[in-house]
Amino acid sequence: PPTGTDYKVKVEVFVESQSPRCKLYTEWVLGEVVRSQGMLDIMNLSIVPWGKTRLLQKDGKPTVVVGQGEATKFEGPEPQFLCEHGPSECEGNAWMACIQQLYPDVHQWFRVLSCMLTRTCAEGETPAHDSVAHTGAGPSRACGGMPKDVAPRCIEEVGYGMDAGKVEQCVHSPRGLKLLLENMDRTEAVHPKPWHLPWVVVDGMPVNHSQSMLLGKTVCDTYASKVRPFVPLINGTARVPQPLGCFFFPDEPPIFPQLKTN
Repeated sequence: PPTGTDYKVKVEVFVESQSPRCKLYTEWVLGEVVRSQGMLDIMNLSIVPWGKTRLLQKDGKPTVVVGQGEATKFEGPEPQFLCEHGPSECEGNAWMACIQQLYPDVHQWFRVLSCMLTRTCAEGETPAHDSVAHTGAGPSRACGGMPKDVAPRCIEEVGYGMDAGKVEQCVHSPRGLKLLLENMDRTEAVHPKPWHLPWVVVDGMPVNHSQSMLLGKTVCDTYASKVRPFVPLINGTARVPQPLGCFFFPDEPPIFPQLKTN
């Protein structure tokens, strides 16, 4: 494409930090796409942690956000959040938002967010030591703990160059609240509104279930359609150069275990 042409495919994945389906999707679909050779060269990926969270105001007064970054302040009461899977999920959403904002290199932040989503205890799961020991946890799948426990470990293990203390400071500051409010606005702006999670939007358009489960193929096809007009014809055909990863994605979507659609 000509210089200055935005040919990358914009991919937004709307999630919750403790949703079982978001956990499986990250492990089985999204992670495979991101790790496939060359895919990050043709896509701009963002993960939007908000989902079905609700904003609460105890006194009914609006909250006005003033300033940017460290200067963020609230005129009026600070907002309260009601998350689908409890307060720990709200904190996990803030960790994910702060990590992306503080460390915008997708190669860096995706490793950590993927680690968080796949190791955090989602609904119906308990940490390994609880599921095996004396808690009566029963037939739950083992996991690594709550987001606030998993996030620092993931940063230490795969967030090369990240400062967990700096991220935690963001999580518990007005800056973290502001990022969650921005994610609320991004989620509310999607049409149609997300009714299950994860909700995948490609170049501004929500995709259907098959397209989201075959995300690699969806991204590659979208990229090809954007680039094709700039590719010279050879024997009457425009052969769009694509990343190696585009040639190895499956044609059939994975089948998730029976989970409720959250």
